[in-house]
Amino acid sequence: MDKKKEVAEINEELARRKGSFPFWIIILIVALVIGIIFRNPLANIFKNEKKPANNDIYTIKWEEPSTLIYEEANSGKLENTLKDHSILIDGTYYHLPCSIYQFVKNGWTVDIAGNNSNELVYTIPADKTKVVALNKKDKVIKVVSVASPINEEVSISESFVTGLSIFSWSEFDAELPKGLKIGTKKEEIERLIKEEDLSYDVSKLKKDNVYEIIIENEEDLYEEYEIKLVMKDDIVDQIRVEVIYKKP
Repeated sequence: MDKKKEVAEINEELARRKGSFPFWIIILIVALVIGIIFRNPLANIFKNEKKPANNDIYTIKWEEPSTLIYEEANSGKLENTLKDHSILIDGTYYHLPCSIYQFVKNGWTVDIAGNNSNELVYTIPADKTKVVALNKKDKVIKVVSVASPINEEVSISESFVTGLSIFSWSEFDAELPKGLKIGTKKEEIERLIKEEDLSYDVSKLKKDNVYEIIIENEEDLYEEYEIKLVMKDDIVDQIRVEVIYKKP
């Protein structure tokens, strides 16, 4: 083949390709449209560039918070009263509300996506409670309420845990004062309530009874402490504890 003719044919082919719309761009556009319609994770990559891959929280600086407004109890043992809003988790003592850092320094990591992967909790507003999850190897504390301890927005690392939930399937041991835990029988709950003369209500969740114990706090910092016990076959199947507290 003549050299000039060969070069001319190559240039002609390159020019033809340059003028056409690349096929891979068409595929990408179609994928994006499908992602937007069906809320596919592919769409989120472009919709929210700040969303870290795999809920990466390691860019958050975890250290002792500067907003330690409330003195945290560190007795290490539960008081002999349900009015003491404390809990043992795998033998470690926590007194609600406590800084989330108390869990972090004990080996728990914070899943800032919580129960809603579309909202990443980097900051906590002054007037709202947010939900995150705590993980430790194969253990998960799934519903953890966090709030600002002061009357302004704070970072997640400076937030306080005000409530958490425990389920019968939880892979960790948890115990409230008076030995209250998953598996406690109805008769024992009613005995404890009567013994401490506590206010309570019983409601229905589908077929299950729910004991809601409301403890008004005599201190100015807290409005009340709530213990909710979801029963299954007259045995505690779920526990929810939460401090409803006032901002300073």
